[in-house]
Amino acid sequence: SGKIEITDASAITMENILFYIYHEDLKEDDVSIVDLLIQAEKYAIADLVNMCVKILKENLSEENVVDVMTAAFLTNQEDLFELAYEFIFKSRIDKQTVGVEAWKELEEKKPTLAFQMLKKAMFKL
Repeated sequence: SGKIEITDASAITMENILFYIYHEDLKEDDVSIVDLLIQAEKYAIADLVNMCVKILKENLSEENVVDVMTAAFLTNQEDLFELAYEFIFKSRIDKQTVGVEAWKELEEKKPTLAFQMLKKAMFKL
């Protein structure tokens, strides 16, 4: 039929991937860099992966740290994963509750993934 259905990414994410392929830049749309990283890794677009990792490192925050850590884990971005879990650990030392709700949601929806990430963050396994 000449039709390809992509069900694991939003239209905006795929539009940005295609835009990147043709222009080597990102559109200014409201794209999730976390989602873009996952898809760039899936389709082996190394330069886009590197761009996403750089953007995520520069914009790591209390609001996105669990999503960034999850994407880093799923895409084997060791430096980004380490940066994210260190951000959480340092915040916990300062008695802040960074990412608690996001983590609870991840644990509820994907308990095996949450356990694997915690094991890797705590024991580097």
